[in-house]
Amino acid sequence: MGQRGDELLAQARLKTPLAARRGEETLLVAKAQGCRVYDADNVAYVDLVGGGGTNLLGYANQYVLDAVRRASTMGLASGFHATAELELADLLHELVPGFSPWVLAPSESLAWELALRWCRRETGRQRLVVFDGNHRGAVEAFQVSAAGPLGISQSLVAGIPPEAAR
Repeated sequence: MGQRGDELLAQARLKTPLAARRGEETLLVAKAQGCRVYDADNVAYVDLVGGGGTNLLGYANQYVLDAVRRASTMGLASGFHATAELELADLLHELVPGFSPWVLAPSESLAWELALRWCRRETGRQRLVVFDGNHRGAVEAFQVSAAGPLGISQSLVAGIPPEAAR
């Protein structure tokens, strides 16, 4: 990265130290278009992971932008149930009939929380396995690492109670 990118990345590490603490290389993105992300010095990089899955159709994809504009006029984020939810649930049931009922969550973290509760309810178990190196949302129970001293599980960020890492 160039000088501007290095300066901004140093600031970002102070504000979001988790990746830096784990020793991961970090790219500070200033803009994105299609399959490319650009740093503060306008150097382009091909995003091989699609923004962790959220941008598999590319950044600023016109089809997605148009759909978001249409949906935003319908009040879908208002907390009420919407006809589009039912249509999507019906379509999912039609495409994958063995996987129902469907739960449509308004955020990734809530989806992970619901999945965790469902797993605990169905298995009767309280403990879970968390793998290092993959994305699993911001759910407190998942903010642990097995890479502590002697392989002992530990919290990844401050504020997570020690019992969450057991």
